[in-house]
Amino acid sequence: MKRTLLTLAFLLGGGIASLLHAQTLVLTRTAAGEGPAQKTISVGETLFVELPGDDKRYAGELIRLEESSLTLVKGEVETTYAFSDLSNIGIKKGWLTALRGVAIPGIALGTYLTIAGPVSYFTSTSSFRGLDLILIPIGLAIGGISSIPFWLKRPQFPADSFQYAVQ
Repeated sequence: MKRTLLTLAFLLGGGIASLLHAQTLVLTRTAAGEGPAQKTISVGETLFVELPGDDKRYAGELIRLEESSLTLVKGEVETTYAFSDLSNIGIKKGWLTALRGVAIPGIALGTYLTIAGPVSYFTSTSSFRGLDLILIPIGLAIGGISSIPFWLKRPQFPADSFQYAVQ
């Protein structure tokens, strides 16, 4: 029992000490532009990085910072990127990703109604053909409102406008 308590105390003490000495990535603006002049990113945040000449974004959780590199983990795979090799660092916001997922059915419904309105108008022989045209503005309104989360951009910090430093 005593050994278990000592082990637990050691692990908790080490965990608190590691939190107190956690390194942060400081992004300082070097060029004039919009947005914050300085941004601090802590270990544990979800980031994406872009490499020059590559359109793909590499995402993962920031687990380690060194003087000239950062390490991201996604699943079981750890990847280290040198700051000199990066063209962009961005922060992945979980709430924005969730909001975009929720908005997808609204966009699908809006698209369906916008298309179904004129198709129903031209193919129907009913005396209520004018009501079919009401589907067009309803579909546009639903699709337009549902597309708002896709207009919001994730915070990005390009290497040509920001200096990356570890503190």
